Amino acid sequence: MLVGVPPFCHQSEGNPAENRIQLYNQIKNDCPNLNLDFLAEQPRDLCRQLLNKDPSARLGADGVASIMAHPWFAELDWVSLHNKTTPSPYRPQLDSDVDTKYFSEEFTQMGLSPENSCPQHTANIFNQNMPTNLLKADVIPLYTKYEPDDDDPRQHEDNL
Repeated sequence: MLVGVPPFCHQSEGNPAENRIQLYNQIKNDCPNLNLDFLAEQPRDLCRQLLNKDPSARLGADGVASIMAHPWFAELDWVSLHNKTTPSPYRPQLDSDVDTKYFSEEFTQMGLSPENSCPQHTANIFNQNMPTNLLKADVIPLYTKYEPDDDDPRQHEDNL
């Protein structure tokens, strides 16, 4: 979200399933490429720590407080954000309630049918030629179910 591309970006021609395997291998084994001239040190450090391969050493492994304390967020008022009273840093000037001038015509001209909706299109690409070995848990977890724990103090409002 900071740079406009994913930290592991494999773009090449060829079989989409093989490209996905290469991408998953990059995610598992390679360090993310954060050597971007326009990326300042604080956000680079935040990304580096959040993408640490070792879950026990990853930023946030000891709770959300370590993420909130990162220098990148030093000026963020977490209580105001939680209370939804933080003013928006940018408010677009709209001509009406249905003004779409800030959206690309690629999206505003799309039909409203299931055949050309983004989620269905994405699902078709993802499922196309998907090797069954990619669905094994030791390769990459495709879905993670989050279940809140009421006994976990990190999830209470008092800790914001």
